[in-house]
Amino acid sequence: MLQVKIPEIAVILQNDHDGPKVANSLNHEQQAIPLGQQRLRTVELVLKMVQMRKEAIYEGLGRSKVFSNIVALVKQYPWNNYLQLKAVALFNEVIDNCENNEFRKQFFESSGIGKALVEMGDNAQYVMGSTRKIRNGYMNLVVTIANKLQKKYTENGAGSANEDQTLYQYLDSVGEEWRVFVDKELA
Repeated sequence: MLQVKIPEIAVILQNDHDGPKVANSLNHEQQAIPLGQQRLRTVELVLKMVQMRKEAIYEGLGRSKVFSNIVALVKQYPWNNYLQLKAVALFNEVIDNCENNEFRKQFFESSGIGKALVEMGDNAQYVMGSTRKIRNGYMNLVVTIANKLQKKYTENGAGSANEDQTLYQYLDSVGEEWRVFVDKELA
């Protein structure tokens, strides 16, 4: 039943919804469409679906745009802590608990998390209207997930006794940008 709903879930999680705009809490001159309860609850639903560890659900989610849409929402709503907590829980679930290597590979590739973390790390500072700089709202998520990925990367490196090379291969495919990000912003 859930597998057939995955395309609808992907549409709900798109970041280009229409709706009434409200003033941004940091810059009242900017207006944005609020994230809304439906999309927040849908991210939570995706987490619960992954936690079920069902092959049919893994297949559907792995082929969909659900994970890239969630990453896009995190970028679009950098100050939404609830969204970030659910996204961190989702990534932790896949990184730590998922034993299906094919799904993990699809998850990393479809979410584009490596490149997204590098991109968000490049925008680590937010400039307020007064020109004062503060740490961007999503940086806790960036640091938390990047540290976990880097830890697993070093544990599962080339020649490691661990049979799962999925994450190692994925981060290698991200390229030199990942290494620069780890050495600079993450350090």
